Amino acid sequence: MPNGNLEKWLYPEDVESGTCLTLLQRLNIAIDVASAMDYLHNDCEPPVVHCDLKPANVLLDENMAAHVGDFGLARFLSPKSVATMNICYNPLTIALLCMVLLASSISAATPPSLPESENKVLFRWKYKVHVMNGMPDNVNPVRVACRSNDEFLGCHTITQGQEFRFEFRTSLLRKTRFICFFWWRDQHMTDITVFNDSVEGRSCKQQGNCFWKAAPEGLYFSSDYQNWDLKDHWEPPKRN
Repeated sequence: MPNGNLEKWLYPEDVESGTCLTLLQRLNIAIDVASAMDYLHNDCEPPVVHCDLKPANVLLDENMAAHVGDFGLARFLSPKSVATMNICYNPLTIALLCMVLLASSISAATPPSLPESENKVLFRWKYKVHVMNGMPDNVNPVRVACRSNDEFLGCHTITQGQEFRFEFRTSLLRKTRFICFFWWRDQHMTDITVFNDSVEGRSCKQQGNCFWKAAPEGLYFSSDYQNWDLKDHWEPPKRN
């Protein structure tokens, strides 16, 4: 498609390129997707469930009209399946899809020309967590291992002034949580929650970045890289 997919417009690699959807375009895209889902669920015989609806699978033509693509995971529903999967015929499903797409659009960067009081992000699903080494020297680097609910992000050695960074998108269907373990010298910090929907998800919402800095006195947190709060202290090694 001439204009690529919706994900490219919601999360451009170059945020300063000026690529931005207008409110009317957002509404039209949501309507197009909702219409496509309504057709698949209610007008196809047998009904079709897409099973993989996301911005990357919403394609935009030369007129910015939205087309749902990638039916690799789609399923036909038998009469028995229809009876047990009422979600396919629930009008709220279509409304939810519209909200998902519009919320993703709203979460994109607001044009910088707006006054600060108006430049507020209402929803954000894409975040970055930065884990940094704030030690005074490189004699003892910081080691960190992080995991989510179902994914291990590996073990990393961070030297002075460097960082380990990962990005992700939160889910409507379940809580998003990332936990990290820290080691420095013979000290450690275990089970440190570096992202939780209800805590960091709110405080980091405006910029979409959560900063964690390991320092000699402990672990600091910031949502703007300017104001830092000491959250945890190093635990000494256990003595036998």
